[in-house]
This record gives sequence, C-alpha cells and structure tokens, in this order.
Amino acid sequence: MIPDNTVKLFFQNFQAVLESEWDETSVSDTQLLRGVTVRKWKNANSKINCQGYKLIFQEYNIIPNYCFECYKVSIEPRTVVELIKLMLILDGLTLPNDNTRKCMIELRPAIKSPYKGFIYCKELEESKDILNAMREIVSGEISPDIPVTLKRGCSEYAIVYPDYAKFNQDGSPAMRYKTEWNKYEKLAEETNLYSHIDLVKMDSYNPFDGPGFESYDAAVMLNWIKYAATIGDNSYRVITDRHVPKMPSLKRPPYEAKV
Repeated sequence: MIPDNTVKLFFQNFQAVLESEWDETSVSDTQLLRGVTVRKWKNANSKINCQGYKLIFQEYNIIPNYCFECYKVSIEPRTVVELIKLMLILDGLTLPNDNTRKCMIELRPAIKSPYKGFIYCKELEESKDILNAMREIVSGEISPDIPVTLKRGCSEYAIVYPDYAKFNQDGSPAMRYKTEWNKYEKLAEETNLYSHIDLVKMDSYNPFDGPGFESYDAAVMLNWIKYAATIGDNSYRVITDRHVPKMPSLKRPPYEAKV
C-alpha cells in the first residue's frame, strides 16, 4: 500500500522548482502520459489522430470506425492523492507492448468522475488481461474501492450512443460500426476537415532515462492540486500546506468524496 506520506515527500522534492508556478502556471497541460505514442500504436503513416476522430464525431454525429477498436482500462481515483499514487504506479508499470497510459483531471462538465487513469489496448483480449492485472495492483497499492473497469473509446461517444460503451454477457461489444457512416468519413477526408491538426511525431512519452518524473511532470501535478482545491477535494492538504489558488472559470458537478 502506497502511504500518503510518500506522495507528500514526492511532491516536496519539486516545491523549490515550482515556486514560480503557484499563482501563474506556465504549463497548461492537465494530463501525464507514459508508454508509446499513437504514432507507434497502430499506424505511423496515418493522416489522422484522436483529435481528428473527435472532430468527425462533432461534425457528423457519427463514431469513426477506428474508434470501435479502441479499448481501454479505466481507473477512477476518488481524490487527487489517489490520482498521484496511480501516476506513480503507471510510471513504473512494465507492459509487453508498453501500452499508452495516462492520468488526468476531468475538465468536461458533462463527465461526473473528477479523476481518471487509462491504459489503452490494441485488442479486446489484451484489455481483459490488463484489466485483471490492474484490479489487483490498484486494490493492493491504493484501495480496493477504486473502480477499475473496461471501456471503449471516448466518453462523449457513449453519451450520444449509450450502447457503444456496453458489453454483452459474453464480453463482446454491444454496438458495432454502422457501414452507412463510412460516407461521412470519406467526406471528412475529401474536405480536409482535420488537416489543421498536428500529428504526433515522437514515438514515446517515457522519460529518456527510464521511470521517473521531471519538473514539467510536477507542474502538471500542481495543476491537479489546484483543480482539487477548486472542486472541494481537500485531500490536497496531505500534499502541501501552502495556499493553493483555484482555477478560474472551472465548471464541474459538485464533488462527492467517497473515501
């Protein structure tokens, strides 16, 4: 079990570096990633990435075919302290395919859970194996009460098409790609809908010298702490006794502590 004091000491190591970040943050990112990038994940020569697929969804209200093969293990920490513990685990996690994995704070008002961790999987069977492994790791290292589930694709898709996120009793996906949607994907390519989106050029999100954290990572985690202070998650006081400024204009559902 990772003790709270480990998180406190971990963050205190970066406090001197972060002195100038407390009031005006120079890093706007709210996600930390490890593992291979989408460039290595499926097709390095693809003309589109996840942002482009979301743009197709927003424009035509259809789920792209690619996203029907996107499976991920979803982990929902209940506090910012648990989120940082999860990031410590994902940073040192060894997987055969070095799967893309990330921790993030939830900025979308329509999504209730404030904290998320994901491990992306190439195939359904792989996702089931990682799901079982992560349930055991998260239960032992953080808490057995943290939800660890299997998901498919992005949450926005399931809001419009609820069956997209469901699985049958045999474990197979409840919803399949509608072939009539292919015409919209072709139209998106013909009209250069996503041509302005930059593609990932690097192969890995991992630090060059192996597992560990840099000052940039700590600045992102400081954003997590500011987010916790804003939504009313007072667990951040375990990490620091400093006054933590709130995030302006953040709109979120009321925080419900379940620890």
